[in-house]
Amino acid sequence: MGHLAPVCVLGALQPVLPDKIPAEGAAAIFAMQVHGVDRAGESFSNVVFNAGGAGARPGKDGLNATTFPSGVKGTPIEIIENTSPILVYEKELRENSGGDGEFRGGLGQTITFGVRTDQPFHVPLMFERTRYAPLGYEGGLEGEKARVFINDQEVEETKKLYTLNPDDTVTLQLPGGGGFGDPAKRNAEARASDVENGYVIRS
Repeated sequence: MGHLAPVCVLGALQPVLPDKIPAEGAAAIFAMQVHGVDRAGESFSNVVFNAGGAGARPGKDGLNATTFPSGVKGTPIEIIENTSPILVYEKELRENSGGDGEFRGGLGQTITFGVRTDQPFHVPLMFERTRYAPLGYEGGLEGEKARVFINDQEVEETKKLYTLNPDDTVTLQLPGGGGFGDPAKRNAEARASDVENGYVIRS
């Protein structure tokens, strides 16, 4: 609630303080909670926090893969893999996930993981932002919603305990923050930098 309540409070204040309130971000911390039995027969339970993008601010782009208001970013892969049998196959910024605007929303992340185990393992999915995207303000566009995949098949129900097979993988696509201001006013140099850094991929 500490991450979700500020979205409501700031949203209520935005019409009266339009030049002070940042656009909506991912808000929730996306916990990657995994438990089961490793190949040595030992039980494990591991919770890792991951962050989507923060909303763009009046005058600045949103922070990539950083929650607001806590500033939590996420756990390094080296720590995840050395403290549990979780194996991270992919962890990178999610291109095109930040909402467009004069100031771009922060990017979310794409994370793919599996487990080094010979037995079924369990992943309780309890994710937000899968139905409602982070809003942009003052003409800024929405950020991308969260999406979850198991073995490349998108999961529709994200409030459920899943029991997976040893070779299964889970992919989390975390939401990007909303943009702030009219996209037509974005600085050309900033747009070129977005493309150069791989933040925005032009179709």
